[in-house]
Amino acid sequence: MKNDTFTLINYSSIKGYEGNTEDLKTGEFEYHFGTIKRYKNKQVETNENGDSIVFDLAWISKNEYVIINLGKQIYGMNDTLIIKITNNTPDYYECYKKYGKYAEYQMVIKR
Repeated sequence: MKNDTFTLINYSSIKGYEGNTEDLKTGEFEYHFGTIKRYKNKQVETNENGDSIVFDLAWISKNEYVIINLGKQIYGMNDTLIIKITNNTPDYYECYKKYGKYAEYQMVIKR
């Protein structure tokens, strides 16, 4: 796939962040598609058009969580996504979203 801008990274080869991630379990965040409000067991993502998606959220380790889409399909997104945190700083965190056996990088800004 020469012209594919999506770099294919095997999800199982990604090393999770070993430090503290407690500050990521709840709060407000921003990413390139919009905003995230994360609660103990729920995540609400709102895009720049004001459309919101509600997800059930479950932490499966200290650096990995699962979100399950509770509403309509948007942008062809899977119903269930697994996210692995790879870095956590005072201003942002970095993670990878799993799509099949591959993953997409994402930087998320803390608010």
